[in-house]
This record gives sequence, structure tokens and C-alpha cells, in this order.
Amino acid sequence: MIPKILILICVSVFAVSCGPIKTIPTPIGPIEFHRPQGGNEKATSVPKGDMSASRQSGHGESPSTPSPNEESWTDITIEVPKWTISGESIMGNDKYITIKNNTGRGDTVITTKQFSKKGTYKLVAMIKAANVASQGSKNYEKGKFQAVILKDGVETDWPDNDFDGTFDWQKRSVMAKIMNESESLFFRIGLQHASGTVHVGDIHILWKP
Repeated sequence: MIPKILILICVSVFAVSCGPIKTIPTPIGPIEFHRPQGGNEKATSVPKGDMSASRQSGHGESPSTPSPNEESWTDITIEVPKWTISGESIMGNDKYITIKNNTGRGDTVITTKQFSKKGTYKLVAMIKAANVASQGSKNYEKGKFQAVILKDGVETDWPDNDFDGTFDWQKRSVMAKIMNESESLFFRIGLQHASGTVHVGDIHILWKP
């Protein structure tokens, strides 16, 4: 006969391991930004365009409309109403998600569902970073803006547009392709064994055959 206390322990462990998956809504509204009210205040610009243009000063334009080179894509963001959370210091509203890790221990990331339809996928978002620094020993342990490709359920490739340091709002994108039925992919944003703070918003997931 199994002691009652052992049964209770087993049930408790099972409940913890099978608890609800934490998620956060996808922020798809335009980024809100600050307009200076006095001579000593600095505006937060939200530039538009590709990565080379994103480092130039902007005029606070909303980046919510895709660039001309994205018009041939189908926006499938509605298929990802929520992102899965890994890590505790993640907060959000309808404009952006804040991802924070003070120690750099472990991963603090948000991930999409897996996609399996053949074609090319593109993640486009506005991000802002503060003091993002690797606390790991690998060169890929930093701020993550990444696609993860799987074959037969096993990760095989990791196209990325990773980052570190401090920078204002800038547009960022990464692409990946599913070529056959054995492949799938998902997107991941956040901090991998890195400390700092990341804000991400105006997220769009695009697809084309």
C-alpha cells in the first residue's frame, strides 16, 4: 500500500509540471513615443525603413504600416494572438512587451507557436534595448531576435538578427523558410543568458509562398 503522504507529493509534483502555460498578448498597435515639452527633454524617435535606415534619426512616425518591400507578403499576425513566456520578468500592454533580466541567468524570452505551412516567414518588429550584455560564455548568448527551424521536431537552424548594448526604437526583422513537410519553425525574442531590458512592439509576422 502506498502511503498517503507519498501520493500527495506525487500529485503536487504532477500539478506543478503540468500547470498552465504562461502567455502574453501580441502587441500590434503603433508604438507610443514621447514628444518633448521643454528644451531639456529628448524625444523618442521611431524611425521607419530597413535596418540601415533605423539607426538614423526619425520624426516619431508610426511604423505600423509595412514598408513597400513588404507589400508582397501576407500578414498572418492574427494567427499568433499570444506569445508563450519563458522567464518571470516579462510585462506587456497593447503597445509593447517589456522583457527584463537583472542577472543574466537563464533565458527570458517570448516565443510564437510553431508554423508548418511551406513558405517563407518574416518577423518584423520595433525594439528598444537598455544595457543588454551577455552573461554567458557563448557568442550567441545575447539579445535574441531569432527564428528557430526544426526538422522532425528537432532544432536544426537558428537564423537571427541578435543584438546587445543600448539603442532607441529601431525596426528589426528576421526571415526563415519551411521547405518540406518534415520542417516547422517558430520565432523567439528576448534575452538568452544576458542581462538588460528589451522593449518590443508593433509586431508583424509575414508569410509568402
